[in-house]
Amino acid sequence: MLENKFTSLEDKIQKRIENKIELLENKMEAMETRLQVIEKQNQDMNQTSQQVDTDTLESLKMKNMIKELKEKVNSCLTLNSVAGKLDIKPIKDEMKKLIELDHEHNKMALNIIFFGLKEEVDEDTLAIAQTELHNILQIETTCLIEATRLGKLTENKGRLI
Repeated sequence: MLENKFTSLEDKIQKRIENKIELLENKMEAMETRLQVIEKQNQDMNQTSQQVDTDTLESLKMKNMIKELKEKVNSCLTLNSVAGKLDIKPIKDEMKKLIELDHEHNKMALNIIFFGLKEEVDEDTLAIAQTELHNILQIETTCLIEATRLGKLTENKGRLI
């Protein structure tokens, strides 16, 4: 159960990273297109403004916009680079350890111990455990996988099941 949750979590993390990368790439493409349009407009304005005035207010605004867009594109490229280098192997290793610990814990949590039951030679320990579960606790016996006697064999004393 925990393994499925971690696998699902890992898939969600991977999808989020992929979605973020795709989003960044789309934004970068849009910014590059916008930058090309602005540069074209800037060139057109520069040609026009050279005839009238080389340093008009609009030209300065366009230069600032181009500078800001270039900074944003560089920022997106950096984020894309970082996202592409994310290593989730340590997370996977930790998840495997947690899953193994969960399996060990679940094995112990599902054990039932019977004591005070007489021990016979060549007994069917599983059948005895199933009978006790059904008679005493009214539990379906199909859930039992195995039953064994525990401890050292001594005379006149039944070992634990």
